[in-house]
Amino acid sequence: MNLFFIIIYIITRKNIVLSQDPFRIFRRKVLYFRLSPLVYSIYTLLKIRIHVMVSIERLEKGKIEVIKGKRHKPVSSSAVNIVGANDGHAIIMDGSSTINPYFMVRECKKKGYDEKKVLKKIMISRAFTAYQFINMLEKAERLLGSKYIIFLGAVTITSLFEDEEMDEVESRWMRTRTIKKIKHLVKEKNLYCVIVDPEIKIFQRRHRE
Repeated sequence: MNLFFIIIYIITRKNIVLSQDPFRIFRRKVLYFRLSPLVYSIYTLLKIRIHVMVSIERLEKGKIEVIKGKRHKPVSSSAVNIVGANDGHAIIMDGSSTINPYFMVRECKKKGYDEKKVLKKIMISRAFTAYQFINMLEKAERLLGSKYIIFLGAVTITSLFEDEEMDEVESRWMRTRTIKKIKHLVKEKNLYCVIVDPEIKIFQRRHRE
């Protein structure tokens, strides 16, 4: 019954504009329609699945795909698919502490990849502060010169630069430089890149060279 009313609402509403998030139109309607736990669970699973499928299909070398969120799944799935289908390594910088290797194993089995070979080619680093993330990025830059890296992934970057103990001006400057460096590396090294972050607009800004 709830789904019926949602469909009627969408059909009759004239000012709905689809954004890069296919499910954005539902966000404010979930509480309004008081969806049952089962329906909301289906909605959540579909949302995650479509995010992952869309991001993998439209990945291009030398360009960054940014997905709004805080969880690792789009990055982990992309890394498995890119490494599994190509000869190369992947680097993932995790600022959310959500990356789960068992999830990658399941993704490998779904695609028919050898999980041992694929996971061996995916390097994961975790950061709990902005300074640690910057250090990880510097190490990643050095690895790009010594190994054949084809994928760069990151989960939750901007939140690390919102530490209360950091000076606000300094944190913004550091964040801008970090994003600028990632863009430069992806373009210069012609990498596949997926970033999951709650503040996607920051990545869409143009940063002066």
